[in-house]
Amino acid sequence: MDDAEKRKLAAKMDEEYKKSDAAIKKNMDKDALEYLEGEVDSYMYGKVEDLPDSFGLRLRKHLLDGGKPSEFFKANIAKFKGYISEELLPYFYRSLDMVNEWQTEWYSYGRRSYRGGSDYTLYLKRFKDIINEYREITRYGVDIYSLYTGELPENLRIYFSMRTMRRIPDYYIAAKLDEGDAKLEELITETFYGETGDVEINTIRGIFLSKNEKMYEVLGKTLVAARLSEGLRQSICENMDFGTKKGQLYMLKVIEDNDLVRFSSVRRALSTFTGIFAVDTKDETRISKKLLNLIVRAFSDEKEIEKMLESEDSMEIFMALWAIGNTDIRTAMNRAVKLARAGSRHQRLTACYFLVKIPIPYAISEHAKEIVREFNDDDEILANIMSAFMHKVGDKIYGLMYGKHGRYNYVERRDRVSADYRTYFDSPDECREFLDLMYKIMDRVPKKGVIFEESVFPWNKETLSRSDLAIRIAYCASALKDDAEIIKAAGLLKEINGDAAYYRPDVMEMLLRQPTTPEMLHVLTEELADAHERTREMAYLLMHQEMTDDRSDEPLGVAAPAGRHP
Repeated sequence: MDDAEKRKLAAKMDEEYKKSDAAIKKNMDKDALEYLEGEVDSYMYGKVEDLPDSFGLRLRKHLLDGGKPSEFFKANIAKFKGYISEELLPYFYRSLDMVNEWQTEWYSYGRRSYRGGSDYTLYLKRFKDIINEYREITRYGVDIYSLYTGELPENLRIYFSMRTMRRIPDYYIAAKLDEGDAKLEELITETFYGETGDVEINTIRGIFLSKNEKMYEVLGKTLVAARLSEGLRQSICENMDFGTKKGQLYMLKVIEDNDLVRFSSVRRALSTFTGIFAVDTKDETRISKKLLNLIVRAFSDEKEIEKMLESEDSMEIFMALWAIGNTDIRTAMNRAVKLARAGSRHQRLTACYFLVKIPIPYAISEHAKEIVREFNDDDEILANIMSAFMHKVGDKIYGLMYGKHGRYNYVERRDRVSADYRTYFDSPDECREFLDLMYKIMDRVPKKGVIFEESVFPWNKETLSRSDLAIRIAYCASALKDDAEIIKAAGLLKEINGDAAYYRPDVMEMLLRQPTTPEMLHVLTEELADAHERTREMAYLLMHQEMTDDRSDEPLGVAAPAGRHP
């Protein structure tokens, strides 16, 4: 069979798999189907009481009440009838319950070694990934051993060779290894030690996801033997934190005992999963060795973590918090908040540096609010915590304006849409309090911002910018629906520069669509000459609406019939 025929066969099998999935979904419970095909963000973020009922939200509530994910899926598995084969279900349930011992952000290149510990809700995205993997195994209808021996039906071997996909299922490998499957252990060992073995990333990940010390040992020996193989060493090091803390610690000790930190791939891995990016600095090797020493020290004795938290050394403080987060990121967050509010100024700075980089954005935003309130006279503290305060406010404004449609793809004209104070604040009064506070801060921030070189770490630079303040001011002004504040905030549009300039047209639309006062209309008219191209384009669209729609019933000063300017 030539390549053209193989491609044709693979395409045919692809269609058959899609039809099989579609047939199952056609008869699937609507609740479950919406869960599989819907967006995790619809139930993962925000206050539970403010979100519409859904399968995902009920799962989240179950987890918040202390339930295990497997309990919820066992109670609802009939809704997924035929999607995962019966013989795989025990392994599927085990994978679900194991997630809190794995990374919370496994899908990100810049991931950190933080684990959920007591909080399963941090894995709402991962549950769907696990479901998809077990569906994939069900779809192919072969056992795990055949994937290693290659003893597969010819059409499936052709399909795998012609399609780029995850062939080795890492979650299933971990569940089987935790069961002590001797046959699988032997096959994987042969993959690493054999002359023709082909080591896949997912095999490495599957081992780290498990608690199988025998297989850790295989990886450790491979790492030491891979001194001249940068690629294999990199694959092992980059994934050593992918699963359990136990597996990560085992590999870190191998690295320390064999002085493997001298290899660049090892140093890069340490930087990635700790967040201490000293790569390419003149002290890279020295810093990496210190990092490794602190990790092993913190992992070996909890008393050492407490000593490190009392230090004035940035790296010791940060790594102590990191070590806590390696087991339970919410506990680490609470310790960092406590340090930020009650520690020395340097400890506060380091705690803020830590807080803005952890994967619980909405909880962090709430804590950042208190830090901004309490330390609003310290510009370096503000520079370090600002990205967490009103977290991703630009994205919030963009979503508010356009939803899933995008900036220029919406069809219908809309009335003005206002921000919602409840996203970040407890009441309109609190929203106004922070609006006034940001104006107070902006009064002392120069045009170029306040720049802090070597903040917390020698290689880190932080800036408190007028742009960061202006976009948050705009959100608060819109949320308050106060015309005077909206006009004042609109006067700061040109301050939204740098990376935040992407959101400038969205901020302008939020503030100035369908102006209700002559002052708003005047600002909108001025925006037709804005230096930012996309802002000019949006100003034109808004002004065109003003000229073509009948505004006769609008307040005096902006009222005009269709085709006329007030």
